[in-house]
Amino acid sequence: MSCVNCGAARPAIRWTSEGLSRCADKALFTSFATDAPNGCLQRTFSVIAVDTSVIVDLLGDDTRADAAEACLRQALSQGPVVSCAVVVSEAVAALGHSSELIDTLEEMGVVYSPLELRAAARAGEMQRRYNERLKAAGHQPQTPRTMPDFLIGAHALLQCQGLITRDAGFFRDYFKGLKVIVPQD
Repeated sequence: MSCVNCGAARPAIRWTSEGLSRCADKALFTSFATDAPNGCLQRTFSVIAVDTSVIVDLLGDDTRADAAEACLRQALSQGPVVSCAVVVSEAVAALGHSSELIDTLEEMGVVYSPLELRAAARAGEMQRRYNERLKAAGHQPQTPRTMPDFLIGAHALLQCQGLITRDAGFFRDYFKGLKVIVPQD
């Protein structure tokens, strides 16, 4: 699937006279469109996904909260930052207070991005490869990967242009070509 406005192979956020393509919240991007002649912004923005670990670091007041906040602010200054359903559900499981968490993400500027069918299928393929690797190596990992990790990676790879995460090794290993952004302490 390509962008409805520019034809780019990867989904892009683009402001046109008709509104935003691939975006549920026009208000979030109003500030990006103020310098556009005739209401059309010609610049295409990179959409960055955020992983659960970064949300939990920030909102759970972890020692890595400052690094998570700085990284998220930097990404938001460049364009939209999104979270998929898996990230939201994992963050609620870790932190509780679902309605407050959702409100906080929205206030921070993090937009919900539903998982597309092709991303779900890619996640299943990557989970299968992971299981085959383990079987071929003849061992079980100390902390086995579960489907949510693969869903987050596939969402970021196929629907976004990058992922903010602390788990760089895993995402680089299984999602070749995914831009991985790691908050720096």
